[in-house]
Amino acid sequence: MTKEELEKSINLGARHAIADGFANVSEGERKKSSTYVGKILAELERLNRTQNSLTDAALKKASNELKSLVNSCEGGRGLPKKLSAAHVAALAVCPISVTKKISVGGTDIRGKIAPSLQVLMDRRPSWIDEWLQERLPDGWQQISWKEYRILYESGACPKPDSDDYYRLFADALAGYSARYNLDGTKLHEVLSKDDELRNDVWKLFEVETEAFITESYAWEGKEFESWPEAICKLADNSLLDRDRLLDSSLNSLTMDFKQNMISGVAKFHDQLLENDEQRSARQAKYLELLNAKVSLVVTFALKQLKAVDKAKKLDDRAFVAGAGSAFSAPTKSPAKSTLTLLKKIGKRSPELQPRIAEMLIESALRHPADDIVTGAIDLMVQWPEAMSNAAAESLAGTLPDLPAAVQAKARELLSSADVEVDIEETVDTQEVAEQLQQLKSDANELGEPWRSLAGVGDALAAIDLEAWPGPLEFSPLEVPVLTGVEPIMPIETQDELFDVVAHAVEEVTNPADFDRIIDAICRLGREETPEFERLAAPVLKRICDRPYDEAGRCLFIGGRTPVGMVKLLEWWLTGKTNVLFENKQTQSSNWWVASETLTNMHSWINLHFKATLDRLASGHTGPLLSAQTHTGGWIDPLVLVERWKELQEAGAPLLETDLSLALLRLAPDNRPPALEQAAAFNHSWADALRWALGDGDALKGYQSDCDMVWVSAANARGDEASFEALAAAGMKTVGPAVSERPKHSWEARIHTWESRYHPGEVLKSNKLDLSLQPQLPGERYPSVLLHDNKTKRYGCEARWMIAVLASMHPSDASGQIAAGCHKLMERFDDDGSTYEPNYPYIDLLFAEDRPMDELACLMLTIGLAGRDQDVRGLAIDAAIESIADGRLHPAVWGPVLSRLNEPGWLKLNRFGPNLAEVARVGPLHTWVVRQSVDALVAAYEKMPRDATHLLELFNELIVQMGGAASPEAAAVLAKVKGSSKTAKLAKAILACDALESPAAQQGRLELLDRRIARGQRWEGGDI
Repeated sequence: MTKEELEKSINLGARHAIADGFANVSEGERKKSSTYVGKILAELERLNRTQNSLTDAALKKASNELKSLVNSCEGGRGLPKKLSAAHVAALAVCPISVTKKISVGGTDIRGKIAPSLQVLMDRRPSWIDEWLQERLPDGWQQISWKEYRILYESGACPKPDSDDYYRLFADALAGYSARYNLDGTKLHEVLSKDDELRNDVWKLFEVETEAFITESYAWEGKEFESWPEAICKLADNSLLDRDRLLDSSLNSLTMDFKQNMISGVAKFHDQLLENDEQRSARQAKYLELLNAKVSLVVTFALKQLKAVDKAKKLDDRAFVAGAGSAFSAPTKSPAKSTLTLLKKIGKRSPELQPRIAEMLIESALRHPADDIVTGAIDLMVQWPEAMSNAAAESLAGTLPDLPAAVQAKARELLSSADVEVDIEETVDTQEVAEQLQQLKSDANELGEPWRSLAGVGDALAAIDLEAWPGPLEFSPLEVPVLTGVEPIMPIETQDELFDVVAHAVEEVTNPADFDRIIDAICRLGREETPEFERLAAPVLKRICDRPYDEAGRCLFIGGRTPVGMVKLLEWWLTGKTNVLFENKQTQSSNWWVASETLTNMHSWINLHFKATLDRLASGHTGPLLSAQTHTGGWIDPLVLVERWKELQEAGAPLLETDLSLALLRLAPDNRPPALEQAAAFNHSWADALRWALGDGDALKGYQSDCDMVWVSAANARGDEASFEALAAAGMKTVGPAVSERPKHSWEARIHTWESRYHPGEVLKSNKLDLSLQPQLPGERYPSVLLHDNKTKRYGCEARWMIAVLASMHPSDASGQIAAGCHKLMERFDDDGSTYEPNYPYIDLLFAEDRPMDELACLMLTIGLAGRDQDVRGLAIDAAIESIADGRLHPAVWGPVLSRLNEPGWLKLNRFGPNLAEVARVGPLHTWVVRQSVDALVAAYEKMPRDATHLLELFNELIVQMGGAASPEAAAVLAKVKGSSKTAKLAKAILACDALESPAAQQGRLELLDRRIARGQRWEGGDI
């Protein structure tokens, strides 16, 4: 094709004409067009990114046809069609450096082979293997199995043997994709006619695919067979070896595959088995699977072994030798099944009882579930004569680590074996007395108000009374919070700024970098130098080229990045706006777009960034008043005053949004000296700053035209009197964080409804109704918007953006905690999600000087009871930390739990084990969990079905700490009748006496020590 013909074909989007034009053309002839096609493609791709016309340099060299082509695309008109044609031309003539990122198009609507495939079949380039490998990066399918097959059947490339190819193979021939690849033919019929495809089936057991994932083929209609169905039919017809299939499926269960594939393979193995002989012949392999780390595999193996045992073909000795591994599985089901089988084996083979006892001591007694440990002890109690001396000694050594409720049975077992054991805990009273004396001395050295705010006096009195102190009562604005957080170092140079931005483009590992980047741009501005452009170029390229980040880790995440920040970075990197980032990556689903109406905090952030950018564009650089100086969002008042001075000396205008956010972040530390320095400030907003810093008379300077600043100043003071004083001064707006402190209320309930698809079936789900008083006002100040969690948004928060929002009002995080409760409830019964990461909300609970109030305890409870493992893991850590630093107290947590007493709301099978992990840390944690659980038990009108999970823990904690259940909890437990496990646990709890164990005193001493440490830290601050 001539240059003119090529340009015209691209302009018309004539892909088939281009493919036909390069048919039977030599590689040498193709190379002559390579450079020119590459330039056309580069211009069209740049146009696709920027929506702008040719650069000046390109314009000088462009032909009239190319100018016409590009100009006709301004605004994106016809661009996709022309770009697709340019891709076909590039595949026909260009090297791999150009074609690497170009994909193909299968067949068109007329059934013809796509032009992109046709040119590859005609050309057969030397780089095709490398190009094919590029089509499957990071799991994104850029080529189909059908396209792959067209290429290798034509001889354009050898048959692939990569895992990616077999994933495409599995997906293409079953499930929904079969609509497009089998033309209505059943999968087993297709495989039965093709030896090559049938041979590929064995790879499905070696590569992680969707072939055995049930959800991938369980779709409406089931017009096409699933892989398991098709393979079973092939085995029935002797087209695939059944024994090899059985062995291959068992080998798959030993591989590091995802759980849903493992589950599907296990079901397939069951489906394939025809008789007990096949199962019995593989019991050695089933025993080997007991060592698997995945509970599902261990459960599957035990199921098969139980079937072998039912057929009376189990090798008892081999099972006893290998069954210990089943107790290492993280869930209880495998351990329960193993105990059941061991009981049967011990009964029919008494000679194996000693070995069973040894194995139980070595393995079962280490299981984290108390009922498994109890079951193992109960089994050994039935065979006291089987206890060897060595086994008895080993059991005696494990006694201190056994649950307190099990130790009595273990002692009885040991006494029947004539082994004397002394495990009574001895307390060094002298050491305890010395520890208490030192703590009292440290407490006496604490001054007021720190001694009272840290609850030290209450803790000392509680020790004397052998009681427990009440919860801490303080506000973050009453204490020097900067003593408990780390300072944030600002970015000092352009080189450092480029490094931080480049890292954030890949992943925002520290949410504080959001502030650091904006602050650095405001202070350093941009430079019109070759060196600056050299540093900016790779950052620009990476921002444009970086793929969409589904996990929300990087700074540019489609619709989840504030447009205002995008514009600010764009100006810093290019000196312009509306050039680089106006593309599909930042436009799609973007609910951040700034508007005159501030609908949520995100639009307010855009307003703030717009004002910041306008100041920079006018030539003013200077510090950002609102950039946090310490982690958690706090700003040191002395630094804020210095920034104000620097801006005024530079003649830079102050920004209303900047000052408003800075006041919301104002720390209580260093306010008096900062007020002295601010006394000379001469600005219409200076009185608001001085009022926030503590000058009550400054409120006389209130001006209604800057209400946003004055509202933030009232929040910086934080007390109800300040909101009332602001209203008296003339503030007309009424609302939360404006006229009074916000008050969140909530109600938990079970929502029921009838299924749309199965009439008569009643469905249930947990609901949490959150409300805010007073109602949100029409005026949208930042302090108000942080409490607006009902505004409907498209998409999900980036995980770093959750932390940014949480840092904007650190003295009152209730709005974001309420948002966290709402988001956690949305996924309460769902697994964790990379697209909707909710665990960053739990980070709010780690702030050492933020009390664990009712709302915080509610979010903690939802996190501990939910299914999301990322959230649960962090919630456990938050509970442990907040108990250790003295903030989480049963007097607050217990009433929250008591309001979640509707049976079925708290998933006790999840909640109980998580509480047990928290309680296991030490005596203080044991006491907090025990008292909180007591409040929950007392609130039940009737114990729920899954109460066993809670009562097992309650019984253990009472035995460990001594004492008895509260009268209210005891009254509920007394109603439990019968011989069920729940009834037995209730009776055991009611039988506990009221004597405390030494652990209780240790817990009180630990609590006193933590409160003294808190008071000493506060006393070292400046407030």
